[in-house]
Amino acid sequence: MKYNFIFTLAAALLLNCSNTDDDSTFTSIQGQWQWEHSSSGFTGENLTPENTGEQRRLIITTDSIKTYVNQTLSYKSAYSIAKKTSVLYNDTRTMIIDDNGSKSIITLETNNLKLTHDCFDCFTDVYVRE
Repeated sequence: MKYNFIFTLAAALLLNCSNTDDDSTFTSIQGQWQWEHSSSGFTGENLTPENTGEQRRLIITTDSIKTYVNQTLSYKSAYSIAKKTSVLYNDTRTMIIDDNGSKSIITLETNNLKLTHDCFDCFTDVYVRE
């Protein structure tokens, strides 16, 4: 009985520690983000508000991710945060995964959020916190 309790406690602690990064990322990315630019890896295309005429806004809440283009809702989905093997980098990365199964690698630096779509010849979107 004593050993079962110790084993259960140890397992719970290990599981809790393994989710800490995901929980921290989940909380850190919540908020409102203004689009700065998007770039394509293969073609080198660089999209900005200036050359597209678009103002994009990303709103991440505890249960949804929404994208607005010129103040019109263009996308909404539930999401999860998980560590997955990246197709691009062939290693484990923290990703945001939407209802359609689309995965984006999360890079968070102070007030900048970079979402790299985890597919070949896809875009990386850069946002600044509002």
